[in-house]
Amino acid sequence: MGTLALGGCGMFVEPSRLKVWWVAGRLPKRITRRFAQTHPLEIKEFKTAPLLWQAWQDADAADRPHLVSLGDGWLDLAIAAELIQPIVAPPSLVALGQDLGQDLGHDLGHRQGLGYGWPWRWGTWVMVYRRDRVPSPPQTWLDLEQPAWRRKMVLPASAPLTIALALKLRGKSYGELSPDLAADLRSLTAQVLAWDNEAPLKILLHGDAHLAVVGSAEAAAAQRDYPQQLAIAEPRPPLLWAEVWMQAQSHPAIADWLDFCQGPTVQEFLQGRPGVQPLAVSPPPDSDWLKPLLPETARRYQAAWSALPNGRL
Repeated sequence: MGTLALGGCGMFVEPSRLKVWWVAGRLPKRITRRFAQTHPLEIKEFKTAPLLWQAWQDADAADRPHLVSLGDGWLDLAIAAELIQPIVAPPSLVALGQDLGQDLGHDLGHRQGLGYGWPWRWGTWVMVYRRDRVPSPPQTWLDLEQPAWRRKMVLPASAPLTIALALKLRGKSYGELSPDLAADLRSLTAQVLAWDNEAPLKILLHGDAHLAVVGSAEAAAAQRDYPQQLAIAEPRPPLLWAEVWMQAQSHPAIADWLDFCQGPTVQEFLQGRPGVQPLAVSPPPDSDWLKPLLPETARRYQAAWSALPNGRL
């Protein structure tokens, strides 16, 4: 609740702050202050997505955020944990999603006809490799099977993404069926040295790994900081990630915030950032992404994943 304050001869109730949680570095304060000029705003930043997720699960009702920004891979987990509710996007964002078609602009955040998440920035999954350990740079997703990289790769701890990469080994998109999926998963996971969502590039820089699959924004920042050690390969067709807004609690300013994030100030900032694009920029037409699955496809993916030691989807 807001605070009660006295002003002049009357009283007014200060509007409650819109509480936004995200991983540090999403937008600078000079931009969020513009929104805060007209709407009380409280932003809480976390070092990593797993830390945000844990805090969100542990938060008391009074401390929970109204909006959370996380990668699309967290959406189904948030729905299953009953942490979010359908989000009503402003007309401008709905129209933008229609302009982008039924993929990134709409289906990514929709489940059973309801919009649980709205994307606002996107990028691609890329390979980051050690220049001193990889004499021949990877070119395609097939390179993930190179024998020289057995137990030398770092992958995100994500079953859907791992399945998508296994499908890429056979030229298939996420959502397609493959009779060899279980075998391809065994082949791919045999290459993995570590599964890590928090600091995969630390393992690449300071451990025995030769290559890591990470998001393009994280890869660009790492290459900026370690240009002599790290290089980036961008296989095609692109495999997309997207960051989505999820509504944990209702608040009257949510629609205005979503509108603000699609406005020129935020759009221009995102377009100037390496490894990330705003929603207004359409992905390449041959892009693949972790789309919602048909029930039969999900069942078969689950069966293939469960065939692995300790497999869980």
